[in-house]
Amino acid sequence: MDDDPGIRALCARVLSREGYQVMLASSGDDGLRRLVASGADVAVIDVMMPGRSGIDLCAAIRHTDGISDLPVLFLTARSDIADKAAGFAVGADDYLTKPFDVRELAMRVRALLRRPGAATTRLDSMELAVSGLKLDPRRQVATTTQGSARLTPVETSLLARLMSQPGCVFSSEGLLRQVWGYPPGSGSTALVRAHVRNIRAKIEPDPANPRHLISVGRSGYRVGS
Repeated sequence: MDDDPGIRALCARVLSREGYQVMLASSGDDGLRRLVASGADVAVIDVMMPGRSGIDLCAAIRHTDGISDLPVLFLTARSDIADKAAGFAVGADDYLTKPFDVRELAMRVRALLRRPGAATTRLDSMELAVSGLKLDPRRQVATTTQGSARLTPVETSLLARLMSQPGCVFSSEGLLRQVWGYPPGSGSTALVRAHVRNIRAKIEPDPANPRHLISVGRSGYRVGS
């Protein structure tokens, strides 16, 4: 979904060559109608569109039955950190800034479409509890002594992975493979940092001094001691 016809045509050409059926929309309102009607598997959304913005569209997707778990990739000319944070806060899975390499677009869409294996499916369905932190993946709700917080689908998967092995340190590179499905050497560790920041804002009494989701070294994370 993009209001620029050139970008729409480029994305359609690249993704069609990858074997995907592509549906186009030029506005957020039109895009939401098409997503509800089509049963799409992934949405590539521009942040700045006429009418409903990409941020508002992503928020609407997360609250619409039937498409609430739809993977969302933001594709935009805006690289400001605040814009990225706003996108992740409403449930975006990934972010790609224009101008982009068409191979990178294809790779990221492929990763978002990759279906988890049986072990990951079991992990995403069972309730987890570690040191005062509880996670219900089916409801996408994390609970601490401070109360409960609703997580986005990717935040739920990330926290479930970390809680699956209490005290184990997961590298950002490993999480990119395990949670997002990116091949080794691809993806950005900034993506992991952004989602960790959002999770902490929801579950930590003091996000600057986390008790549950702990940083280890420069790019590692753990839950529990």
